[in-house]
Amino acid sequence: IFAAATDGTVRAFPIGGCGSSACGPTWSATLPSGVSARPSIGGDVVYVGRSDGAVTALPAAGCGASTCPTLWTRFTGSAITGAPVISDGHVVVGSANGTVTAFALSG
Repeated sequence: IFAAATDGTVRAFPIGGCGSSACGPTWSATLPSGVSARPSIGGDVVYVGRSDGAVTALPAAGCGASTCPTLWTRFTGSAITGAPVISDGHVVVGSANGTVTAFALSG
């Protein structure tokens, strides 16, 4: 399960839980701006729309450390307003300025 916050933090939690009433994240990432849309998953990548107009790709399975780096980041020029959509080899996002942008999944 992926949770993203307006402070730019993205956290991954085990879908099956951890055996306690509260679970810590299995990994996290801190992005340079707030998350403005819920994350989407395509294959083994989590795509996150940001308030600064960027789309960031993160490794869904983590990176073997508690804090993971981004796989890639691309900019649209305006805040992302909805969850990224993964389709036909692309991640597609809508922006606050009314544009729709598609990026190749490979970055």
